[in-house]
Amino acid sequence: YIILGDYLSMQSDFQEAQKCLEDSLTKANNKRALRFYSIVVRQSDTNKTLENFKRSIEIGKKAVAMDMKDGYSWCSLNRCFRECLPDVIF
Repeated sequence: YIILGDYLSMQSDFQEAQKCLEDSLTKANNKRALRFYSIVVRQSDTNKTLENFKRSIEIGKKAVAMDMKDGYSWCSLNRCFRECLPDVIF
């Protein structure tokens, strides 16, 4: 489901990608699935609402908490913060 969700997000089919990743997460929490899910939540929101950014950040934090040494999860979380707060210099 993770690979399919990633592929669907690359095809800009965010709704189906989100469903695949949600299915994957119901079976087992996985940092890779959480990371992709965080990205898809952000990308699927064409209005860039604060609620979806908050949701994406929370999902990203879960991915980081699963493995604090995983640079990919940290990078994904950082990108979410940068998209949410583009005028803030980190």
